[in-house]
Order: sequence, then structure tokens, then C-alpha cells
Amino acid sequence: MTHLYTKKFTPWSSSQTPVSGTSSSTTISSRSSEYLLSKAPIGEGSYSVVYECKNKHTGKHYAAKKYNKSLSYGLESLLQGEFEILSQISTSHPQILSLFDFFETCNSFYFLTDLAEGGDLFNKIVHDSPGGKLEASMARDIVIQLISAVSYLHSNLIIHRDIKPENILFSSKSSNEILLGDFGLARVLKPQQKLRDMSGTLSYMAPEIFDREKGYNFPVDIWAVGVCSYFMLCGYMPFDCETDDETKDAIKNRRYLFEPEEYWVEIPESAKEFILSCFELNPDSRPTSIDLKHKYCSTDSTRPTGDKNETISSVFETQRAEIHKIFQDMPKRTQTRDRSSILNSPSTHKDINDDDDVVARGAFCMTPECVTELSTPITSTCPSREQSWLKFKKSREDVRNNIGGGIGVVEGNQRSPAKFSI
Repeated sequence: MTHLYTKKFTPWSSSQTPVSGTSSSTTISSRSSEYLLSKAPIGEGSYSVVYECKNKHTGKHYAAKKYNKSLSYGLESLLQGEFEILSQISTSHPQILSLFDFFETCNSFYFLTDLAEGGDLFNKIVHDSPGGKLEASMARDIVIQLISAVSYLHSNLIIHRDIKPENILFSSKSSNEILLGDFGLARVLKPQQKLRDMSGTLSYMAPEIFDREKGYNFPVDIWAVGVCSYFMLCGYMPFDCETDDETKDAIKNRRYLFEPEEYWVEIPESAKEFILSCFELNPDSRPTSIDLKHKYCSTDSTRPTGDKNETISSVFETQRAEIHKIFQDMPKRTQTRDRSSILNSPSTHKDINDDDDVVARGAFCMTPECVTELSTPITSTCPSREQSWLKFKKSREDVRNNIGGGIGVVEGNQRSPAKFSI
């Protein structure tokens, strides 16, 4: 029997969630929802469905990551961790996906983030690149940005644990600018703290993850950067084998690298050396993200230098302070907004609360309206690739059969662009 989620839970704390009736409350009825939601999903994950959404007042488009409460049992720590980390790092680094708003309805939790219009790195390699691999120069450009993002996370004691091409997104179709997303497995660590749970995607796991006695921390992300680099350059995974046990053995012993040799003839030796440094079996021998940033990010003229990145970060920090200052006036401004400007939902849309009433809109992160006044967020297709969708589809159908309702499913890699009438 499907377990129905009944325990009172939100990914955010009570201090971050407006309570109806208080001075900071912003209660939104089914007639005054802030957003329009595309009827067709643009992506699915194991526990979430991603839609394109539009702010009715600003016209800005975002990705709405929807978690069904009925399927959230046992995922409390995952949701809380993702929310806390996203709210901590949003708008702080140009290569990290930002959270712009959050709220819950009677049936769902929603996280609103950048809409990555360029799709993910996996699809760019497999479907959009000649020969199913990237040019070395493009791969280097992406790796430099990825190192910069990982370095920022590690400097803030955040370990990602799920760095892979499916979670590396492009801000637009015409740009190689990336956004690192999906922080569901990310954690904030104390200095010298080790994790011991085996979390992540097997093909990208570092060998120390399999040793629960010793534990692991930040170097596992460096290993994953090496796997991504390998995949970009040759179009196949370094350690994929027929069975999970064989894959683990290949990882723990660093087997089968740079095979077949003919695939690597034209790859620069410096790229191979970089990958091998990421694949050091001893995590203490791997370069840190700071080492890699100083070595690669500050010597490439095609990317911002470390100093410029510091400038970018300081600009974001300034904007964040201004946004929070404006945010103090948000309840009053929201209540007095002219509702005549709200668009009617065309056939390609539904109000975000067609199936359930919004009970509270988040008051911690910057709302799209606030961000629009100060900076244009990266309008970027989906921050979550379709993974384990068959399992998720079955779970959702089980829930639908028990409690009614439900949402549509995108099968395989089939994606339909959301259409909005202006």
C-alpha cells in the first residue's frame, strides 16, 4: 500500500515560512497565484518534476521544481539540505544555479530556480556534438567554469556529491556558460568532517566512498570533475562496466583508463595529466579545488581571472543586500498590487494551484519581482534530467490510484517546450 505523507513538514524552517495571520504573511488564494505553470513537464527526476513557469507580473520565466508531498516520506533531510544550501549560495556565484522563490501548496513543495535554456551537458555531448564528444577547447572552457563553481562550494564547506553532466546546465543555447545544479545530495561539512553514507551516482563515485570506515569529504567532487572531463573528451565513461561490482572494482583500481588508445591520440597530454590528477586513488594526493582554480582559472585568457571572479561575487553580494532591504517592504507591496494585470491562463498553461491552493509563499529568498528590479537573472531547459522516471512514474500512479489527481509524465528524453501567450 502506498504510504501517504501526513506528517507536518516543510523544507524550510518556520521562521522562513510566513504564517497566515501574521504581519509578515503573504497568503495567496487560488485566484491570485503569482505564477503560471506549463502543463507539460520539461524534466523529471527520481523524486521531482520540473516545469517551466512564468511570473504573471514580470513575465520572467523560471524552472519550478515540484515535489509531491505524498512521495516525500523519507526525503525530509534531502529536501531540507537542498533548500538550505540553495538559499545560502543563491546569486553568490555566476556558475551556480540560483533559488529565486519557494512555496508550498496543499499537495506540493516548489523550488523556483534559473531556467537553463541550453539544456544539460549530457545531451550536448551525446546528441548535439559531432562524434558524440566535445572539442578539447570547449571541454577546457567548461571545466574551468566547473572548477570555479566547485572551488566556491568547497571554500564555503559545501560538498556537492553529485557532479555529473546531467547536473551541469547551460544558461542559453548559444552560450557555453554553465550552471551547476541539483544540490539534493549536497551537505555543509564541519572542518575535517567525514561522511560515510554511499551517496551519488556510481559511475562518478570516488573509491573512498566505498570505504565506510575511513569516510570521505571534498576530494570526491574532484574525482567527479575528472570523470566529467573524461566523458567530454572521448564520449564514454571511464569506469562503466557490465555490473556494479565490476564498476566498483574498476574505480577502486583505476582500471581501463584511456582505452582504446586511438580515441585519445589527438587529446592534449595536459588534458590527460589533469584527468589523472583528479583520479589519484589517495584522496589526500588529489589537487584541491583551490589548487585547480589557481592553476587553470587564472591562466586562461578566455575566462574571467580570479580577481574578476572576486569582483563578480562582490557585485552579487551587494545586490543581495539591496534585495533583502527591498524585501522588507514586500508584504505591503504584494497586498496592494493591481490584480487587473494578472494574465488569464491560456490552454498551454495552468495556474500553479489548479490542483491545490497555495497556503504560503516563501519570504526568505529573493522573489522574481525583487530580482528584476536590480538585475536580470539568467533566463536560462531544465535543472533536472529525467532519471529513474519509470520508477517515479509508477510511484506517482500508485498515489494517483489511491488519492486521485496527479500530473503528466514525459517519457524518456522527450521534451516539449512550454508555450506562453503574452
